[in-house]
Amino acid sequence: QSYRYQVHSMWTPNGVVTITGAFDDLERRDNQALVNHVDHNRSAGLGAEISPNEHYGVDLNYGYIDAFTRTGLCYSSAAAPASTPAAPADCGTNTFLGTGYYDEPTQSASFDFMVSPTKQVKAHAGYRVNAVNGTTEFLNPLQVPGSLQSRYQTPFANVVWTVAKGWGFRGEWNFYDYTEGSAVGPILPRAFNTNLYTLGMHYEF
Repeated sequence: QSYRYQVHSMWTPNGVVTITGAFDDLERRDNQALVNHVDHNRSAGLGAEISPNEHYGVDLNYGYIDAFTRTGLCYSSAAAPASTPAAPADCGTNTFLGTGYYDEPTQSASFDFMVSPTKQVKAHAGYRVNAVNGTTEFLNPLQVPGSLQSRYQTPFANVVWTVAKGWGFRGEWNFYDYTEGSAVGPILPRAFNTNLYTLGMHYEF
């Protein structure tokens, strides 16, 4: 069985504000014995753009994605977890029964503020973040869990100065920060961050 639901919308209450929204849901089922499969892939997004005039504006966005699956698994393992149920006779020579459970809900958000005091100068400042909070079934103690919980955030700022028609200068700062909430195998959770500064000149023919 397979079902899909989609909704997309846009609302402009006036010439200053634009609001958009979207929802997509794919649902699937297979109720056969020893399979009992269920999965879904859901996503939703909401955005707002506020532009009173050409001198400044705000852009806001939020997104959510969830990839989920669960399927009956007949398998053999020399080191299955102690709580793993034994496989029924229909599993043949396989000795254990699992669910193959996996869920990875992910949220993202962004904020961008633009200011342009003159036609020659335009600047942006904002923040982006992506956060994952996933879980899964471990069929073997030696299984590497991977990065199921993590957060990646990037505040940023940039400015463009148009000196004359076709060319100008650009400066930009980005801060990249990545953190994991659980170990990814034989190592501890990873984390790193760095600042990146860029200064350049551009020319358009």
